[in-house]
This record gives sequence, C-alpha cells and structure tokens, in this order.
Amino acid sequence: MELADALALGIQEVRSQGRLRDGDVLLNMDYSERAQTAPYVFDMTLGRLHRNGCKAIPESSKATLYAVERMMPGDEELCCEKCRPAREQEEPKEAKETEEAVDIFWGAISFLDQFSAILKERGREYRQSSRGESLLKQFEISLKGIGGRAKEEEASRKPRIRIRVNH
Repeated sequence: MELADALALGIQEVRSQGRLRDGDVLLNMDYSERAQTAPYVFDMTLGRLHRNGCKAIPESSKATLYAVERMMPGDEELCCEKCRPAREQEEPKEAKETEEAVDIFWGAISFLDQFSAILKERGREYRQSSRGESLLKQFEISLKGIGGRAKEEEASRKPRIRIRVNH
C-alpha cells in the first residue's frame, strides 16, 4: 500500500469516528513566521531561492515561502537572478560556539602541560601544609557521609520480609 493511500485511509477512519471535523488542521505548513527571520526563503511555487526580503518574489508566491537557514551545495542552481543569494563562508553560530569551547579546553590543557611541574610541586607543598591536611580531612569526612547515606538508601530500597516462627 502506498503511503498516500495509507494516510487517506487513516484520515477516513478518524473522521468516521468523529474525531476530526472539516475545519481541523492535520498538517500545518505555515512557515511565514519563521520565514521572516531566516536569511533565505525558498519559493516553492517557482522553485527559486531568494534572500529574505527580495523584491523579485512575486506576490502570488508569498504564501508558499519556505524558511531556509543556510544554503547547501547545489542550491546555487536555484538562486534568484536579482538578489543572487550566495552561500555564506561564515560558519553557523553553533559551530563557532563549539569551536570556542574546544579552544578553551585545549588552552587549559596547554596551560596544565606547560606548568605541570610547578603545579605538582605546589600541590605537594599544599597537601603537606596544615591547611591542606585540614581540607583533606574535611573531604574524607564528606566522602564517608556520602558513602553512609548511599548504603542507607540502598538498604531502604531492599524489600524486607518478616518471618514469624510459631512455637
């Protein structure tokens, strides 16, 4: 069975059960709000890709505009001759943010690598100082408390069965 046939039969079944009225929307393809902010719009009627706000978009096509966030390879063939949209060489915002985070990570690694000997020495000195020893004791107490609570939680989750023995 073809997909369209299955869809039509499904719609008929839903209507026959009274769950769908004539005015109900099954599929909303209104991209007008999103198309206002997208850098490009695709005219689905004429098969043309325009820059958003292009004056060459016919009035009859305004209802058939599809929001396009970025052009893909091969889209150049569909471009409007008046506004001539072109693929931007700039990376998307998400890629820039990811790249920044990766740069920060590698910067921290580089810093640690460069100063690792100094950090080890300072760490050893701090650990052996009274402040370091005090902090280590507090840390151990905290870990024991967490471990104790975990055991209590685990014990409370286990089912308990009481057995009575009659003499």
